[in-house]
Amino acid sequence: MNNPAFDVIHVPVLNDLSATSRPVLVAVVDDGFRLTHKELRDFIYYNPLENGINHRDDDGNGFVDDVAGWDVSDDDNDVSVPDDRRKEFYHGTYVASIIAHIANLAYGENASGMIKILPVKALSDNAEKSYLSDGYKGIKYAMEAGADIIVCAWNGGFASEEEKTIIREANSQGILVVAAAGNLSLKDIPDPAGLPGVLAVAGVDHSMNRETHTNYGTRVDISAPGFEVPGAHPDRDNAYIKENGTSAATAIVSGVAAILISKSGKKEAGMIRSYLLNGSTPFPSTYTVFGGKLGAGVVNLEKSLGLMDKSTEMNPGFSSLRSKGNIKFGKETGKMEYSIHPAGSFEGFYLESSKSGLKKDDKVLQILTGDSIWNSYTLNSLPPRIFVPATYLDIKLSGSKFRKNEHFNMEYYGKTLDSTTLYCEGETYLEGASGELEDGSGTDDYSGNCSCKWIITVPEGRKVKITFTELETEPNVDYVYLFSGNSALPENIIAKFSGSNIPPVVSSGSNQVLIWFVSDAKKNGAGWKLNFEAVETGQFLVPENIKPKQ
Repeated sequence: MNNPAFDVIHVPVLNDLSATSRPVLVAVVDDGFRLTHKELRDFIYYNPLENGINHRDDDGNGFVDDVAGWDVSDDDNDVSVPDDRRKEFYHGTYVASIIAHIANLAYGENASGMIKILPVKALSDNAEKSYLSDGYKGIKYAMEAGADIIVCAWNGGFASEEEKTIIREANSQGILVVAAAGNLSLKDIPDPAGLPGVLAVAGVDHSMNRETHTNYGTRVDISAPGFEVPGAHPDRDNAYIKENGTSAATAIVSGVAAILISKSGKKEAGMIRSYLLNGSTPFPSTYTVFGGKLGAGVVNLEKSLGLMDKSTEMNPGFSSLRSKGNIKFGKETGKMEYSIHPAGSFEGFYLESSKSGLKKDDKVLQILTGDSIWNSYTLNSLPPRIFVPATYLDIKLSGSKFRKNEHFNMEYYGKTLDSTTLYCEGETYLEGASGELEDGSGTDDYSGNCSCKWIITVPEGRKVKITFTELETEPNVDYVYLFSGNSALPENIIAKFSGSNIPPVVSSGSNQVLIWFVSDAKKNGAGWKLNFEAVETGQFLVPENIKPKQ
């Protein structure tokens, strides 16, 4: 599985195994697993407290014979892929194998003793679609099973209060939850990646440019390769595929995080998150279009491991080019001034601080925007969270020197500004029995970085018939998505169109359609135009050949 994607993340060969008292447990919550695949079979975690053949709950955890994970959807211990659905239920095998491969790169023949994978199946064998409707149930099982990392290489919609509680509980236990930002080229990050405490991962290509379909925005924490990444396929024990997307990127970050935990010997999500962000490779200053929208940088295992060295423990690997990161002051750093000048456009920066062991209140923190002082605080009067409206800033600390065990830390992240002039933006609501709709650019080419939505509602009891009259977008890059209903959930998608061929006539499954137009920053085109009208139920069924795979 050698591939340029793994070169980007700088995985060193590790021979020192002393820090780990037990294997790091990485739970992959997904659609199913081929446990016998050559990339996975040595890494699967087997529960030593379960007999496996006596049909009893030997360990008293409420799950009978959960020897190798659990199927939370079918409520049994069979996490394997149904034989007749291997083309659809391939995702879990693929994601888990990438994590195993990164462990192999770092630890070689010792890898399977350092990292174990807990397979959690969150999709019923009889599910009509490959959308993980039971993903949060899977997270809960993984949490209760003692996972150090929970991998959610999926997303969709907004979490309920009950689901948010599950994430908060995982955070409180020090579990690192890693989730995919999504693949719709949107500025919005769906849950679980959009939730506080979850590490949100975007995708880049082998040259650290944004992967075409990755979502982006302030909420993204870090990026990883998500272009032509090889991994296992459940069709056979030696079957492989290459995939694009944030699922692969999420698996890569999870594999790197597992190695960091194995080397630190501690299960502490906040610490590992800090190593990941501060060790990442920053995006160059010339990378302005998506500056601040792809997280702190591209994950870099070698640099993150370097932060664990006791001699550099208080040196967070700071780079002024990062839009997210940590600032640390203390006797060990000897540093009293930082400049935060990342590429991109920003409304401002959030600063969140913590301090410990301060003997005197004689240190003053100055926050400068340009050549002027925005505000000054003594460290004891500094609020725990502030927002500084600025495109860049400098932070200076003056006063007495830090004594031993005196520390002041500050985490920061930029709030990005969308400076692109768009012909369309936000949401537009249309009602009526018929009408015409276009991308908004008229006779001009549409703009780059579009993300526009139209919600069409026709009378109750009818469906929405969509007929395109014009279509010219960058092929396989800029898309017009159609969703049934008023939410851009994966399970609601009807079709997506791109290129210059007029699409077939389609209809919705209800009296509402959401149309979402997204484009990248490169080539544009004349755009698109369509007609919509209310039709009787049963007319114009969606052709099978245009239903996109999720």
